[in-house]
Formats: sequence, C-alpha cells, structure tokens
Amino acid sequence: MKDIVIRLLVLIGCTLQASAQTLPDLQSNWKELSQLNGMRQAQMGIAIINLTTGQTLWQSNGEKCFIPASAQKLLIAATALSTPGIAPNFLTRLGYTGKRNGDILEGDLVIIGNGDPTLGMDWAGTEGTLEQWAQQVFGLGIRQISGNVIAYAGNWSSDENGKEWLYEDVGNYYGAGPSGLCWKENLYELTLTSSSPGSLCQVLWTSPAIPGLVHHSSVMAKGTQDQAYILGGFEQWDRKVVGTLPAHKGQYVIKGAVPDPALLIAQQLAEILQKKGIKLIGKPMRQYSANPGFVKDIDTVYSPSLKKICRRMLWESQNLYAENLLLHVSKSQNNVLGGLQAIKQWAKTAGIDTFQLRLADASGLSPLNAISPVSLALAARSWYKLDKTEGLREQVPGAYTKSGYINGVRSYAGVKGNYAFAVMVNFFQVSPSEMRKQMEKIILTIPAQ
Repeated sequence: MKDIVIRLLVLIGCTLQASAQTLPDLQSNWKELSQLNGMRQAQMGIAIINLTTGQTLWQSNGEKCFIPASAQKLLIAATALSTPGIAPNFLTRLGYTGKRNGDILEGDLVIIGNGDPTLGMDWAGTEGTLEQWAQQVFGLGIRQISGNVIAYAGNWSSDENGKEWLYEDVGNYYGAGPSGLCWKENLYELTLTSSSPGSLCQVLWTSPAIPGLVHHSSVMAKGTQDQAYILGGFEQWDRKVVGTLPAHKGQYVIKGAVPDPALLIAQQLAEILQKKGIKLIGKPMRQYSANPGFVKDIDTVYSPSLKKICRRMLWESQNLYAENLLLHVSKSQNNVLGGLQAIKQWAKTAGIDTFQLRLADASGLSPLNAISPVSLALAARSWYKLDKTEGLREQVPGAYTKSGYINGVRSYAGVKGNYAFAVMVNFFQVSPSEMRKQMEKIILTIPAQ
C-alpha cells in the first residue's frame, strides 16, 4: 500500500512539473489563435484531462457546447465496444426457400443481411462475395431458379437516419445511409465531362451501373475546385447534380450514395448468375423483413471484428459505419432515437454530463450535433481504455487524434502521453489550412507526462 501511495505521489509530482513547464506555452498559443484575423466571431474551447485520474489539467470554455464534426465518432465507437450483446462479427447469409427438383430451384434465392457495413470491401476480405455465391449456386447443380433473387434488408430503412443532415449531403458518398445489407460502402461513381470554362458538364455513366437511376446535370466547368453535389436521398432515383467542377479535365468522377443498396446486391447477383448460365424466371428484388421463413443455408459471410470495424471507422472517418453501429446499439433495428439514447446512457458511465451533449446522428455529419470539449476529451479517455491508441492516427507528432471538419468547424480529440484532450473551434473565418496549423501547434504544447 505504501508503494502505491509513493508511486501516486511521484506521478502527481511529475504531472505538476510538466504542467508548470508547458501550460504557459499552451495558454500563449491559445491566445495567439484567438487573436488571428477571422476569429473575432469564432467560438473556441479546449479541455485537457489526465488519463489516469480523470482530472482536468486545463480548460477554456471546456463546458460550453460546440459542433464537433467527425470527432464525435469517438462516442459511437466507445458505445459500441461497451454495449453487451453486439456480436463480435456481423454475418450475412445466402440461402434458398422452397425445394430442389433436379437442376431447378423451385423457390427463391435469398440474401439475409444483419447490418454488416463492410460487405464487399477488399480490406474486409469480402470483395468477391457475389462471385463466390454465384459459383456456389452453380456448384450445387442449380441451373434454373423459378422464383426471385430477394435481398432481405431487415427493417433497416434509412428514412429515419440522416433527416438532420443537409440536403446537399445525403446524395453524396459520405451521406450514404445505413442498411441491413450494405455493399461496397453503398457508394457509386458518377462520371461527367469537363471541358472549357463555362461549359455544361454532361453525365456519361455510373459505375456500377444502377438500373433506373437518372441524373440531370446543371454542373458547370469553372475554377480549379470540385464543388459538385448529387442531390437525392434514399430510394430517390431521379437526381440532380449541381455546382462546379474543375475545367479541362476531360472526364471527371464524383461519388454518390446508392439509392437502394440491398436491391443493388440482388441485381448484381442475378446478373452474375445469368452469366454463369443459370436461368432466372423471377427478378431481383428487396424486402424490408428480417425473416423470409425457413431457409436452407448455402453460405455465411462474416464481417471483421467489431473492434476492427470501429478502428476503420475512425481511421477513414467512415460515416456509414457510424450510422450502422448506431442502429446496432439501439437494440432495435431502424430506431435512431434508441441508438442516440444508448450513446447517452454510455456517456453517463464515462463521467460525461449529458447536458453537455446534444446528438442528431452518430457520425457527426449533422451541424445540429453539439458537445463540450470536456465531454469529448472524456470520450477520448474512454476510447483509450478500450483500444489504447490503435484506433487513432498520429495526425500530430506524439498525439493520436480523431479530427473533424465541416465548413467553419474544426475539432481534434485524442490522446497525448498521459492526457486526453479536445480542441474545438466553430464559426472561424480563417483559411482551413491556417486553422489546422494553429490547432496542431496548440496540440504540440500539450504536456505528454
């Protein structure tokens, strides 16, 4: 017991010494940021918390609420890993209903999803899933399917998800909504022309081809920046493309959110089956149901572990993964409010004051989210306890961070040495590159010990 007390006193002494040496520099850099041109109307907040004790080393506006952008993903990651009953892997099943009669399947070929957001991704080892399934069906001796190819997406409609997002976001790849059956992160590529300044950028094609999806372009070739947006949400097949694209690029690719991922899986599998010589009497279709009745399984595909999904979500700032996990933690499919409530319940266990937490989604894409720097730093501390720094990038030397950025908003949260921290700035009019430089300068002066 005496040794423990001595070690604790040494730790406290080292912490006080480190803070005494570095806090003046930190406070000076913080003041310097506040005095930049373009910061007069900005809101700034910072909190630095000891990983061991949970005590606040220093804060400024630490209990005020700020828009966090993608740094908010730390909350859903920690909630998911702390929620009992979430499978370590999510599975997707291929099977059939009805019966076999020689080489004829007198029933439906069915795909049953369970909310795996990584299906079809190379990093998850499932990129060739549809080809594998088609080969397995062929290998069973089936040469004709009298029914349909049906994708069962459970009750995972995206109607409730994303309703607090900006309309210009929901049709684009980063605004892809969750689905019980996701495929290649629910995105597609749209290729347009780009010629002389002032000319209309014409739509050429999508990859993959999506039956029934139509785009109307008013995009103009102008300037050097990609400012084009696809307008259209879940199950909206008639879409507008607006904004500008860099001139003189020939062909230019932007990315959109697939309007119905589960249906696309069924369509692509049906196409591959037919190329293998398997005749389909019915058609590909999607059902919002989790139970197609008795199914004879052909194959089961497992996702990477929950921890790996969370890491990838943070590394790539993957909104789709965050929103799918939100529905998993809700314990009730398509219950967004239940998922948000689950995050708040977890937050209490992390010592977060839920009065300093307003949530509209899990990914941080909505500008209606708000969280205090103290709460975000506590979330980073909790993440560290669950996965150390494995889920975070060393974006600043010595500091493992999750960043967030939307127009006029930048935030960093993470761990440096023995401290968890959050640095948040809203409504700035400084250039994004200058803001990043100044915020990283502040993070560099956070003490490591």
